[in-house]
Amino acid sequence: MSAEEAYADQAKKLVDDVIEASIKRLETGIALTEREKTFESIIQQSETSPENTFVRDENFVVENIKWLTIGDYSVAKAEEKMHEYIKTWQYDVSWLYCIDFLGAEEYDFDSRYRFRVRWSIPTRRKPIPRATASVYFSFVVSKIKPKVK
Repeated sequence: MSAEEAYADQAKKLVDDVIEASIKRLETGIALTEREKTFESIIQQSETSPENTFVRDENFVVENIKWLTIGDYSVAKAEEKMHEYIKTWQYDVSWLYCIDFLGAEEYDFDSRYRFRVRWSIPTRRKPIPRATASVYFSFVVSKIKPKVK
C-alpha cells in the first residue's frame, strides 16, 4: 500500500468515525458543550413530532457519481458535479442552495479548490433568511499524477 493510499484510508476512517459519533449523539441525545445542552433542552421542551425526531435508516445507500479526473477538472465542471451529487440527497423542497467558489490554493504537489454550498429557506416575506446551513467541498487536483481522461 502506498503512502497516498494509507493517508486516504486513514482520512476515510476519521470521517466515518466522526459521522458515526454524530449519529450516536443524535440518537442518544448526548450533548457535550453548553450550546448543545441548551439546544438539547429546547428540543426536549418542544412537542415530539415526526419533524423533530431523528430516524436512522439502516438501509440507506449513498449513491455514487462519477467524479472528475485530473485532466477533466475545471471549476465549472466541479460545480456541475456538486449539483449532480446534491440531487442524490433527500431534503425538503423549501430548502434552496447556492454554490460559492471560495478559492484555490497552490501547493508543491497539488492544487486545492474549495467550495461552499449554502442552504436556506427564503420566503416572500423574508427573502434574506435568518439562518443558513453550509456544506463544504474540497477538490484536490494532483500535479504529479498523470492526467488520464
